[in-house]
Amino acid sequence: MFTVDMPSNVLEIVIWQQPVANFAALKTTYPNPTDGWTVTTLDSNYTYKYSTASSSWILTSTNSVGVVPSSITTAGIVKLVDSVTSTSVNDAATPNSVKQAYDLASSKLAANAPANGLQGAYVDWNAVSGGASIKNKPSIPAAYSDKQAQQAVAGMLALGTQTGITFRYDDVHGKLNATVTAGGGSGGGSSITRYEAGAGTGCYVLATGPGVVINKTNNIAYINAPPGVEVISASIHILASEMDSSTFCVIDFGSSQGCGDNSDYTKVFMPQFQVWADVDGNRSFKTGAAGTFNDNSHTIHITGLTSSQAIWVNMSF
Repeated sequence: MFTVDMPSNVLEIVIWQQPVANFAALKTTYPNPTDGWTVTTLDSNYTYKYSTASSSWILTSTNSVGVVPSSITTAGIVKLVDSVTSTSVNDAATPNSVKQAYDLASSKLAANAPANGLQGAYVDWNAVSGGASIKNKPSIPAAYSDKQAQQAVAGMLALGTQTGITFRYDDVHGKLNATVTAGGGSGGGSSITRYEAGAGTGCYVLATGPGVVINKTNNIAYINAPPGVEVISASIHILASEMDSSTFCVIDFGSSQGCGDNSDYTKVFMPQFQVWADVDGNRSFKTGAAGTFNDNSHTIHITGLTSSQAIWVNMSF
């Protein structure tokens, strides 16, 4: 601690005035001061107070910590400077210099703003030197063209797991083609094929694989499918000689293979059927044909037919 000898009334009145450049300017700026006027000199940052008792300016503080005797160092004392370029540790920026620095930074940012008009600093991704250089940046491939994107999608589909579906990219027309192969029951996938079910029978099936045979005994037909082959539809041709004097026919499509599980009435998948007359000049739909399942759950009994008249029985499963 230290004390300063000064009149007792120095601290009684404090009337702050605008600071001046130095002590000499103090007297010229304020030639007629009144008691208590207090002014800071910018060159030394000393504060003086006018005393009418002594008709003089009295030093009251340096950096607002009181008058420092010569034995006390002045380390840490700074002065206000109106500059944005000073690097001295003894200088302190004035409000005006702070504003100058802000305006200068804003103008620099505006000058380097991106072309899209966004304000603020941005990073040059391709910079190789200076503060904007990006270290360990990843390698970004060029954007895909429409054609490359289409080929990439086609490649993913082709390499993926599908059942009975294949994909091929049509490069000329820019489209993706898919080919579907139907599944053949528990035996695996195969193509849906229409063929004659037994040589010379005149009966045809649409099935998921080969090997379906339709056997006939007069006006009774039996549909037999190998394991793993499903019958989708059948066209059964019964000749006039096979009909003989009968006015009905019987179709047995099996209890457990080819046409579904028809082992009992709770499981039967009821097929749709229609009968066409096979008579020259009169090949027409037989509207009077009716069917029953009274024999068992896999045999349809079709009535309302004409004796000795050839027919087609079309069935869908």
